[in-house]
Amino acid sequence: GQVMTELNFIRKDGAIFPTFLTSTLFEDDEGEMISVMIIRDISKDKEYLQLIEEMKRKAEEDAMHDYLTNTLNRRGFDQLFKAEITRSVRFDLGFCLAIIDVDFFKMTNDRYGHNVGDMVLVEIARILIESTRPYDILGRYGGDEFILCLPNTNEKDGLMILERLRHQVENSVIYAGDHTIRSSVSIGFCYFDSDVVKRNHYDDFIQCADQFMYKAKQIRNTVYHRGFLKD
Repeated sequence: GQVMTELNFIRKDGAIFPTFLTSTLFEDDEGEMISVMIIRDISKDKEYLQLIEEMKRKAEEDAMHDYLTNTLNRRGFDQLFKAEITRSVRFDLGFCLAIIDVDFFKMTNDRYGHNVGDMVLVEIARILIESTRPYDILGRYGGDEFILCLPNTNEKDGLMILERLRHQVENSVIYAGDHTIRSSVSIGFCYFDSDVVKRNHYDDFIQCADQFMYKAKQIRNTVYHRGFLKD
C-alpha cells in the first residue's frame, strides 16, 4: 500500500531529472481506492551529493600524495606496496624494490636555496613518473629520497629499468635563473622472488633496499645491487 523510491522523470523540454517519489493508497468514504503521490525534484540534492563524493575522493587522494612531487607519500606508498606483497604471495610473482637518493642534495640547497632544491626534486620526480609503467608504485620516501616498487619484474629487467632512470636523471638539466644545475641519483635495489616474499615481511624489504642505497651513496650516481653495477 505504500511505495518510496527514486525515479527519473522527463520535463517538457526533454530533459531527464531525478525525483524521490512516495505513493500511498487510501480508501475514500465510498470505498474507492485512491493513490496519493508526492514527487520531489532531487536534482540539487544529487548535485550536492556528487560534490561531496568528489571532495571526499580528492581528500583521500591528497592524503596519499606528496603535494610537491605528485608522487605517493609514505602513507600512500605503504598502502599500495603492502597490497603488492599480498598479490606477490598469492600469485607467485616476484618484484623489485628500489630506494633512490638524490646526490649532493644538501649542497644544492645550501648553495642555491630551497626553492631551487624543490625544482630539482620536481624534475627528478617528473622523470621517474614518465619513465615508469602505469602499474609501478612510486613514492617520496623522505626529503630527497624516492622509493619505487616494480611489480612482477625480474632481476635483469629491474636493473635495466633503474639504469635507464639513472641515465635520464644524469642527462637532465635544470635552469634556475643564471644557474645551470645537473643532478644524479644513487639507487639501491633488491629483487625478491615469491618464495623469498613468503618468508619475509614489509620491513625486511625496505631494509634491504635501504642498505644497498647507502652503499650506492658511497659511490654516487650508480645502481647498487649485490655489488657495483654501473656502465
